[in-house]
Amino acid sequence: MQARIQYWVPAAFCGALSLISICAALVSSPSSSLSGGAITFICFLPMCFYFVGAVTTSLRKENQQLRREITELQRVTASPSN
Repeated sequence: MQARIQYWVPAAFCGALSLISICAALVSSPSSSLSGGAITFICFLPMCFYFVGAVTTSLRKENQQLRREITELQRVTASPSN
């Protein structure tokens, strides 16, 4: 279970930081607030980490499937043929 969670921690952390940054910009005075481009960048930044987590999860599943197949092939080749 922990292996599944570890891929998503960076995305959650970046999302929390982005949320804090956006809230701080909205609460602060208008003269020191972020521009529209900076807000858009901060809002979409967690998506980078999300996509990395999605690819890593996919690769982990594929790796597990290949290990099962290798184990099955080794079992079949090790058994005496009839």
